[in-house]
Amino acid sequence: MKKVIALMLSLLLIMPAALAATNSSNQMSEVLLKVKEKIEIPPELTEFESNISDYKGKITYNFDWHDEKYEKSINVSSDEKGRIINYNNHTLKLSDKRLTGISKKEIISFADAFLKKILPDMYTDASDTLALDEKSCRAGGSLRYYFTYNRCKNIVPVNNNAVNVCVAIDENGQLNIRSMSANIDYEASFVQKSGEVDALTEKYKEAFPMELVYKNEYNPDWKAKGEPRMLPVLIYRNKDNAAGYISVESGETVEEDKENNLFRDESAEDSVMGSMNKNEAFTEKELAEITAVGNLLSREEIENKVKALPYVVFPKNLSLESSHLSKNDEDKYLYSFHYSNKDDENYNYMSITADAKDGKLINYYCSTEYRGKGKVSLTEKEKASAQKKTEEFLKVAAGEDFENTKFLESSENNGYINSYYYRIVNNVKHADNGISVGFDTENSVVVSFSLNFTGGEFKDPTQAIGEEAAYEKLLSYTPIVRRFVKSGGSYKECVTLEKFGVTLDAITGEIKNKNDDSNIGFSYDDIKGHWVEKAATALAEIQIGFEEASLKPDSHVTQEDFLRLTASGIYGNYYHTYSQDDLYESLIREKIISEDEKAPSSTIKREDAFVFIIRMINLEKVAKLEDIYKVEFADSNLLSKDKIGYCAILSGFGVITGDGGYLRPTDNLSRGEAIAMLYKYLLSI
Repeated sequence: MKKVIALMLSLLLIMPAALAATNSSNQMSEVLLKVKEKIEIPPELTEFESNISDYKGKITYNFDWHDEKYEKSINVSSDEKGRIINYNNHTLKLSDKRLTGISKKEIISFADAFLKKILPDMYTDASDTLALDEKSCRAGGSLRYYFTYNRCKNIVPVNNNAVNVCVAIDENGQLNIRSMSANIDYEASFVQKSGEVDALTEKYKEAFPMELVYKNEYNPDWKAKGEPRMLPVLIYRNKDNAAGYISVESGETVEEDKENNLFRDESAEDSVMGSMNKNEAFTEKELAEITAVGNLLSREEIENKVKALPYVVFPKNLSLESSHLSKNDEDKYLYSFHYSNKDDENYNYMSITADAKDGKLINYYCSTEYRGKGKVSLTEKEKASAQKKTEEFLKVAAGEDFENTKFLESSENNGYINSYYYRIVNNVKHADNGISVGFDTENSVVVSFSLNFTGGEFKDPTQAIGEEAAYEKLLSYTPIVRRFVKSGGSYKECVTLEKFGVTLDAITGEIKNKNDDSNIGFSYDDIKGHWVEKAATALAEIQIGFEEASLKPDSHVTQEDFLRLTASGIYGNYYHTYSQDDLYESLIREKIISEDEKAPSSTIKREDAFVFIIRMINLEKVAKLEDIYKVEFADSNLLSKDKIGYCAILSGFGVITGDGGYLRPTDNLSRGEAIAMLYKYLLSI
């Protein structure tokens, strides 16, 4: 009898698990069937694997089809209703070309058709649609094109609901979907109420005002001018660099249902350290460096200065691990020391960075036994005491710098008070400069400190345009628009800025961080019907061209513009972003142009353009071979003898076809001809 009872108990324990597995299997089969109705699996993908994840009650099915060697695969993720979330196709070899005859319109049409098949739920309600964001379109390397489709409810965009698609061209010139990711809240409920955007503009400006601040900006000529790499600029921005939402229904501010929903620029400036060279024979500059280093403080002297600071304790169980002497961007010597113990179980660490000339503390961090276990919460009296001690430390450690700051905020965490003070210059906040301190209230010790005060010329804020004028400039660039924002579980219609994080030059009112260049092509207003229209349009669709609104195809191209254009086409689009100095520095290093040939604003002869292209495609050694080339144009005699090879190779590629049988080698190259040469080259490779 006992055996029978035991068996029955065993069956009762097993049955729920078996039933759960069966239910899971049934649901998985239903989901897999729905997925396979939307995608095609090539027969060579004979292997199949799956896994199921559950995050906060949200179940995701992940399916993977691949061949035996895992060289080709298709991966799909789906929700529990079979709606596809992610799709990745790695079954085809992509083209190495950068240009084909396929137009942007054809590529977008292909992406549209794919989405209608793979996301059918988004095409059943005419009021709830996916709309292509033209400004998001961009072209990548190896003929990959990226598109973003935003969800719109009654033509109003829905925040954080979008689909991203990558279309690729394979080695056979066929279009394929490389990847797709869909972030769609299918259970969304919308609260919409008609209202005039203009009527809410003043409320928006009141809720999210402008502020005048100094901010560090990269100085492109810092090397040539011997200046700091980062310089302060006076800007207007939304207060605290934050912008948000105003409800169309209530006119009140709306908080979005997610963390970190507001754009904030918390990027820290770069820190570039130089290093000293030591040679047996010293130059004048080397001797000057040696003398300067000889006048710096020693490690012991710096340590003693730091030890003398109030509420700083040097642990006895640490020993010096490493040190580093270097220069910062402002040519100040900094000494850094790193200490640790050798106890693997209770590893502790401390670091110090100080001005090597006067011992002024720049950074300090202590992770040792002096950091207590902390308290769950502090009383107001304990907080006030910690703040007082923190400022006693700062008056000594930061001195005059501390006097030029203003307390911003503090946070409490298990008995630690972390305080931040921002720098004030000309009664204006410096958004990138300040002092932060961490204080251990249990042991009354400073556990962290960071001083970031950079130099440079600070513009007079009294010369800035007014706040109202600044806001008008901002709105002319990024107007107030409608958005559905999820708040309190439902999507509410709100107004907000079209773009967050926009800053203006406070003196001129010009927008400093325009980001309209993400579009998949440049746009010219003067090429309609011109012979170069097809080539210019094709290059523009892969983000290659001239960044002006007008191509001016018959005007002479400058050397700089030709080199930037050609390098962007042959090497990569990033050459469009280079400063003039960086462009030439790179091309001189790559031996595309010599220092003697450098003439950025000069015109360029056609035969000299041949030379630059051949150098970029690394065929100059072949081009220099003598007496093996023949060039047949009506005016070949005008071609310089040492450039015959360059011309012959490009003619063979079809890059040079002549103009009515004439080469015109000594004529100045036009902007349209530069576009056409690059277009023909990219089609030929």
